[in-house]
Amino acid sequence: MAKAAPIRRLPLGVPLLLLHGTADETVPVRRSRDFAERARAAGDDVALVEPPGAGHRALVDPRRGEWAEVIRWLARLGG
Repeated sequence: MAKAAPIRRLPLGVPLLLLHGTADETVPVRRSRDFAERARAAGDDVALVEPPGAGHRALVDPRRGEWAEVIRWLARLGG
């Protein structure tokens, strides 16, 4: 499975948005921070959004307020 890990596939060559809640107890936010850092170092365009207090499952619902940043990011990509 290590070969399938996105961090081992850098650079990905596409704009990336990482959305990771600061209260995630399943996957530490450090993992997304590390990925963002390494992706940038490899030349990828990366945005990392860390909604305060959001847990692991909180961000799967696009009706939540945290998704406003996703909508803004997608709109910027669309021109």
